Amino acid sequence: MRRFIQTVAVLSLIAPALIALGSIDDQILDSAGLDPKLARGFLTQLKQALASGNKQAVSKLIAYPISVSLQGKKRKITSREEFEAHYAEIVTENVAKAVQNQSYEHLSANSKGVMIGSGELWFSATKGQSGKFDQYRVIGINN
Repeated sequence: MRRFIQTVAVLSLIAPALIALGSIDDQILDSAGLDPKLARGFLTQLKQALASGNKQAVSKLIAYPISVSLQGKKRKITSREEFEAHYAEIVTENVAKAVQNQSYEHLSANSKGVMIGSGELWFSATKGQSGKFDQYRVIGINN
């Protein structure tokens, strides 16, 4: 009986986490049609690149062209070099903090992609070298 009670207690602690994990996986798969495992890995990769301040690594994770706000005006960034030149203006403290504070379980996904924070950053699957939608890239930054 004691073992049963211990098992129930443990399950009551982990069940909400498993439900939450399943729900974002389902959102990513159903709403966005994307691979949840790749999404989890991409979020980790993005967090690491931002935490280290590695603008070259971050620039590799962007889908170009991408629209951002520079000096209060919308502008299309068309290359890694251009992104890196304006990195501090694009990856504001607000954007970096939203990414760093984002847990996988609390992502939100819809047909446009996966949202971080309150929409500070969006990512989605894009065509890789294989021609299939098998890689993730940042598709929106609301700085």
